Amino acid sequence: MSAAMLILLMLAPVVSAQTDIYKILETPFYDPDSVGVDQCGVTSNYPGSGPIYGPYFPQVSDINALIASIKKYIESTGLNSPLDAYAADIVNFGKQYNVNPALLVGVGYKETRLGTVAPGTPPQYDFWGDLNDSHKPVSFSDYPSAIEAYYKNLRTNSAYAKVWAEGDAASIDEIITIATPPGIDGNQTAEYIAAVKDIMHKILDGLVTSSTSNTAPATGAQAGQLDLSQVVKDYGLQSVEVKQVGGAVVGSVNESTPPASPASVMKLIVADAFLSTNPDLSKSWTVKSSELSNEGDSWSVGTKVSLQTVLTETLNINSSNEGANILMDSIGGPSATNKIAQSLGYSQTDIVTYYHSPPKGQNKTTVTDLTKAIEKIYTASGAGYQVAKAALKENYFNINPAPEAAKWGMNGQVTGNSGVFDVSGTKYIITLYINQTGKNTEIKGATEDILKLLGSNPSGITSDASTCPGATSGNVIQTILKYAWPQPHTPAVQPTPAYLEATKAAAAAGKYTGSSGGGYPGIDCGAFVTRVMQDSGADPTYGGGGNTITQIEYLNNHSSMYQKVTFNSISDLQPGDIAINTVHTFIYVGQLAGFSGNIASASEGTTAPAADTASTSYLKEFTFYRLVKNG
Repeated sequence: MSAAMLILLMLAPVVSAQTDIYKILETPFYDPDSVGVDQCGVTSNYPGSGPIYGPYFPQVSDINALIASIKKYIESTGLNSPLDAYAADIVNFGKQYNVNPALLVGVGYKETRLGTVAPGTPPQYDFWGDLNDSHKPVSFSDYPSAIEAYYKNLRTNSAYAKVWAEGDAASIDEIITIATPPGIDGNQTAEYIAAVKDIMHKILDGLVTSSTSNTAPATGAQAGQLDLSQVVKDYGLQSVEVKQVGGAVVGSVNESTPPASPASVMKLIVADAFLSTNPDLSKSWTVKSSELSNEGDSWSVGTKVSLQTVLTETLNINSSNEGANILMDSIGGPSATNKIAQSLGYSQTDIVTYYHSPPKGQNKTTVTDLTKAIEKIYTASGAGYQVAKAALKENYFNINPAPEAAKWGMNGQVTGNSGVFDVSGTKYIITLYINQTGKNTEIKGATEDILKLLGSNPSGITSDASTCPGATSGNVIQTILKYAWPQPHTPAVQPTPAYLEATKAAAAAGKYTGSSGGGYPGIDCGAFVTRVMQDSGADPTYGGGGNTITQIEYLNNHSSMYQKVTFNSISDLQPGDIAINTVHTFIYVGQLAGFSGNIASASEGTTAPAADTASTSYLKEFTFYRLVKNG
């Protein structure tokens, strides 16, 4: 984090977040006295329930063993650190604020060598090296005060709220990338992340319990809850990441370790860097000799070609190396392209050279950055991105079912692919590499096996709301996961494919779909709740065919099916509870892995169903109803 570690993030005053998901978040993001509920309304993301190598307090069987392991690590550094006397405080405050104490130790080592250099020494005690606006070190009265302050600010600062909202899918990479932005004050973010993770492993490796061992395979920490270990073993994968489009990572192995070469899949990042400059795609470019790759070049020196054609040929199945070189030159060359990529958040990418044969340098990236790039191109709405998306309609490896967008890559060192796939109406990105050339069959087989895993568990998570109290809350939650975006979506009015299909079918059948927006039917809060309750099978006649006023009458007239909930705090609610007043309605979902909010909601004519977050004070404006008997 060097001089930029948490410059304003960790110790700055809590400010209102600017993203839609927090527009009604009126209370601090984390309250250690209220730890949330799971999909059944039961305490869920409590301290001690997190993945062992994630940012939440880890699931370990013996807290005293964790204290001893931290103390042992601190002593093993030979730094004579004063923090070895505070191992218990590091763990106990970590548990109170539900943060992995190994993260605190890792960052403390990177910043001040565990409090052995200023400002980590007395009288400042600032062993995380935090700075304020004037770049003056922050001072604390003692180490315990500093320890608690770090945890508290990490959990209450709005800059990190979106990461914590991902639940068990939250990652150390995201936390540190926010805290240590690439390119600021010489930050080497990828190296910083690797160093902190290494320290965390040294502390935690011996504490893995049987119930958590599958979250940290020897080949790398696995995010989310999709077990990819057998696929990695069967096909010899070097790295893999699976992510829901617009949602969380549901499975990954070695996601932060670069393959031997990024090959052509890295052209996704080159394209995004190029498009982020808002180029004129109609501009004609004259090909230079330095842009020739010397390997199946598309054009000869002096040829004039439009940048739109160059972009298309770079990303389509032809995968023009010369085209990628032109795109880089059009924005200033490889170094400038790399700087833009870093500014876009590709912190694990390093673009140092053109696509030449033989190569004159070593570019690098990871499946995490490539997943981010194809998601950006697949979901962005600009004209240039639409050209790029159209070019990605290829299936080099003949994967079945075919991807909706994909970018393949192969050279003498690796075979790789990144693709967007539809699984029961939900879009997933699968990015994977093998550190050998010519592994077409293996890439195809591994991808198809992952699709089968997703098909048998289409939400990509292991939470099972079907066992919740109430009549059919499980079906309601599963329907919400199909109909609502798992985080705010751009454009906001665009519905998920599954919800669009459902509202079109409902309209054709003469059922209630409320208001339209952006040419889409059912962009309406009452229509969304109606479709969920009816289509899930929970209540096939829900709502009485009308707006919120009609739906209130329906709920009150079906008191044998719906129980009014006395609401005083979040703990009174269960996932699937319906919130309603005369002007708005939504469904409470609690904390679901991969769903960035505690409610699912839509707004008339403007916002398709999506995750959102509601504070207790906002929730008190509604009456809640709970389905207790099937319709």
